[in-house]
Order: sequence, then C-alpha cells, then structure tokens
Amino acid sequence: MKKNMRRCQNCGCLFEVCNKVKKHEYCNKEKCQRARKRKWQKQKIKNDKTYRKDQKETQEANDNQPFNQLNERIIQLEQKVEYLTQKLKVIKLNN
Repeated sequence: MKKNMRRCQNCGCLFEVCNKVKKHEYCNKEKCQRARKRKWQKQKIKNDKTYRKDQKETQEANDNQPFNQLNERIIQLEQKVEYLTQKLKVIKLNN
C-alpha cells in the first residue's frame, strides 16, 4: 500500500499524511506545530470577535500581573510590620 506523503507548510520536509486529519498541512515537529497554532490564532483573532475580545482581556490581565503581585507583597509586608509592632509593644509592657 502506497503511503500518502505531503510537504510541510512550515519547514518543507516530507511527512506521511494521517487519513484521520482533514487538513494535514504540517509535520509533527514542535516548531511546525507552533507555526500551525500561530496561523490558527491569527485567523481566529481576525474572524472571531468574541475570541479577539477574550484574548485582549487576557493580555491586559497578564500585563498587570507583576503590578498586582507587587501590591499583594506590599500588603503582606505591611501586615507583618503591624503584627511585629504589636508584639513588640506587648513585650515592652511585660518587661
């Protein structure tokens, strides 16, 4: 039985086509699969309003994440300072 071969759209190497995949255009190399996913995402963002909105919101949340983490850390440190100040007062009162 003859194997169905095709050229990868990304790297150009020949690969064996799986009959279960409709549009088998990329080989199984990691870089080619990433290229396939990037192409899919670009098309999805271009054509799907909801997906585009969700991606934008996610990106904005990720952009703010370091700022949010820093704020959380500052709050934790302020609480620790307050706790230690109270503990120090108790120790001074007992002495």
